[in-house]
Amino acid sequence: MTSIVLNNNGLRSTSKIIADANLTKYHKVIAMDVNENLAVEASLSRVYAVLKYSGNNEAHLFNFNTNGKHDVNANIDFAPTSSLTADMEIEISQPSSLGMFSIFEKAVTDVTGAKQKIFINGKFVSPLYTTNVAAEVEGSAPVFKVNFRSSATSPVVFLEYDLDSSITINLEHAGVSLTGKAVFTHTDLSMDIQHIISHTSSDSRLTLNADINSPAFADVNLRYAVRKDGISATISIPSTGFLGLQLHGRTPLQMNSRIYGRYASDPAKDVDFFTIRASAKEANQINVKMIFNMETPDIMLSGLQERIPAIASCFSSFAEKHQLLKHSAQLKNSIIYYTEVAHNIANNHAPHLSEVSSLFKNTVAQLENTLLLTKLNLMPLLFTLMLFMRVT
Repeated sequence: MTSIVLNNNGLRSTSKIIADANLTKYHKVIAMDVNENLAVEASLSRVYAVLKYSGNNEAHLFNFNTNGKHDVNANIDFAPTSSLTADMEIEISQPSSLGMFSIFEKAVTDVTGAKQKIFINGKFVSPLYTTNVAAEVEGSAPVFKVNFRSSATSPVVFLEYDLDSSITINLEHAGVSLTGKAVFTHTDLSMDIQHIISHTSSDSRLTLNADINSPAFADVNLRYAVRKDGISATISIPSTGFLGLQLHGRTPLQMNSRIYGRYASDPAKDVDFFTIRASAKEANQINVKMIFNMETPDIMLSGLQERIPAIASCFSSFAEKHQLLKHSAQLKNSIIYYTEVAHNIANNHAPHLSEVSSLFKNTVAQLENTLLLTKLNLMPLLFTLMLFMRVT
């Protein structure tokens, strides 16, 4: 049934739908009924709508039985020049011979010129997995904050987790800044992540810090920072050591970079693995100096080979805990095999490391000649690359 009224005040419409269906053979096999009501009022200054829906279903097929109920309620009040208010709720319940299945979702929106708020909450329930999700956006220009939370429970412990995160966006001072935080918790590890982005006409910065604590594997600390004059990135494992990358220089002539590390036995001492330094040699030349630590590959592979038993033990414990024994054994054998192959290759080529050094020298000489001949094309490209790295 539908009715529509149009007058000087606007448009008014209502509709109602009722449906019923049954399939029976000796006994009820499938049954459904639907009841829907929709009302809308619209004018030049306001739109208001209300929806109510309810439905029931029933099925008996072979050994499968289910009896469900679905409900939807929604209200929308929209004034194009001033506000938007909305409230929607969805609830689905479908118990069956396989277990309980249900979905619940609620969304609330309240937006005006002075303040904006949006909230969404959801829950999914099944015999194997239950999850809750909540998201909220709230703020008043120029500052907005986003919160997101999610968690899950399950008879399978590996699927359980908890996540709590937030992002704050600030559009003040002729620029934009974003600060994000997230904490992820799992039975085998926890992660604490912080992310900061700041961009103005005079300065741009990006920082990413991540701390991973894992009783099952190892603790890891990640640091990444970008500024207009350089990039730095580090990864630290307290039980193993430290590996870092540094890149500095506003122009190609000032470019200095290095890959370095610190051993767990001497954490206060930097050991350079590979360095590149650029400088002006003459008016039309660039001097590029590259230094490679020839002992690095063998030292790193030897250290990895020493830790293979501990790594294999971690994977075995993890697989036993989560019933993944077959795949763990395959992974363990692959790690041991390829590590030994890489270590043997490095040892077999050790007498010829001087040839690698000569190769680097010849490469540098050719690079200097190429830079001298193509400077007019190379310099704009390098400046463009530097600008891209600073902005991103």
